[in-house]
Amino acid sequence: MAGAPWFPLYAADLLVDAKVCRLEDAEFRLLMLCWCRCCLDGSIPADLKELSKILGIHGNRARILGGFLGDFFTNDPENQGRLISERLMESIKKYHSIVDRNRVNGSKGGRPKNPVGLISETQTKANHNHNLQEDKEVPTVAKTPRKARTPKASSDSLEEILRGGKGTPMWEAYWKLVATFGGQPKNPAPKTTAVLYAAAIVAGAPQERIQAQAQALRNLTSEERFMPQLSKWLEGQGYLTPDMPKSSSTYAPKTNSRAAEADAAFLAQLDAVS
Repeated sequence: MAGAPWFPLYAADLLVDAKVCRLEDAEFRLLMLCWCRCCLDGSIPADLKELSKILGIHGNRARILGGFLGDFFTNDPENQGRLISERLMESIKKYHSIVDRNRVNGSKGGRPKNPVGLISETQTKANHNHNLQEDKEVPTVAKTPRKARTPKASSDSLEEILRGGKGTPMWEAYWKLVATFGGQPKNPAPKTTAVLYAAAIVAGAPQERIQAQAQALRNLTSEERFMPQLSKWLEGQGYLTPDMPKSSSTYAPKTNSRAAEADAAFLAQLDAVS
């Protein structure tokens, strides 16, 4: 059988195998030379003189060969004048099997995506990592709660959501807020934002506070197109942020007592129309 350009050398061959451990340093070096020659040629000469010439050794070193060859090599059944290593023969057969398989795949246009009976290196690593992960005790990590999603638009009409149509307090306050954010371009889903707005009012957020915070944000924004979507602002409860500094005289915060009076009056209006 033809040889191969390489062969595997495992730690067990050097540290555990009793036959290797019994070798002197000179014997071990010659064994490595014999293995390499046997790998390349498939076998080595059984005649010590001929083998010595091939390995480039002579004298006492040549006589050393006879002391260990019998432990690692046997006669080739097809040629009694040659010696083979059963260990290397297995490696050579595997090498030629790979070469033949690659040749067949090449004639078909390349390596098949999922060769039968073969597991890719990537899959092997993935399985290994998966097994390691299962063996490890994974600490429990508290999951960050997801932010509440924007509620779907109600099946109710806009008038029903805002407790009345044109001219009613919540209706007018809502559309004033829409205008502050830039109108329809910043409010593509009126019913969705109306639901958020009504929910904020019911939760206790004063209408004037919502409008004042929206106006303060608008005053600090150079252009209307840079304003956020109204639904995102309401969903993020932007009206609860601390008071923003004035950028013009269009916004003058009320005193606490006046704001409280205005809030109470507005809630009274809502109760009256509900």
